[in-house]
Amino acid sequence: MMAHLLVPMSMLSLLGIGAIFVFFYAWVCSTMWGLDATDPHVAIAAMQAMNASVRNAVFFPAFFLTPILLGLTAAIAWSRDRRL
Repeated sequence: MMAHLLVPMSMLSLLGIGAIFVFFYAWVCSTMWGLDATDPHVAIAAMQAMNASVRNAVFFPAFFLTPILLGLTAAIAWSRDRRL
């Protein structure tokens, strides 16, 4: 029934996981290394400001809908596997 959705759902899941990985990798490789070189009081204030600014319309769907999408993809794959 929903087996035809498995490939598109898998691709969207992969895209979501990739987006999350790239975001955090870029964050660590640029922001965290820069903050590590500053005074701890300045780094804490800067990190709190960045955390407040990252909560936006692009971040939330990618970060919070990806696990739901992964769960749906797994359910479709599991139901397809049971019918084989």
